[in-house]
Amino acid sequence: MEVNNPDFIKSFPMAAVSINENEMIIFGGETTKTFIFDTRNVSDQGKANVVTSGGLLDNKSRFAFKTDYVCRKFGTIFYAIDSELQIIHTYELSGQDWYSQPISEFGFE
Repeated sequence: MEVNNPDFIKSFPMAAVSINENEMIIFGGETTKTFIFDTRNVSDQGKANVVTSGGLLDNKSRFAFKTDYVCRKFGTIFYAIDSELQIIHTYELSGQDWYSQPISEFGFE
């Protein structure tokens, strides 16, 4: 698919998680931007309309850069672990807000 969103191209996002059967959030990479992709919104020519979301990550994140990442959804909240930078990111879907915290603050070593 072709994506013409310059924010998306510049960001080079490395992680995604399904919101529902048709939508996903895409995040991480070279910027702190978050994107929404609706699979129903693809043209006959294979062009995907990926929308830049209002939610910004607190920190740049290198999800899946050198290691796997884990993302889990509980209700309207996503928890994404950036193993490379040792940060847990929380995304609240309804408010489109990110909160980040180093794993070390949870007492893990």
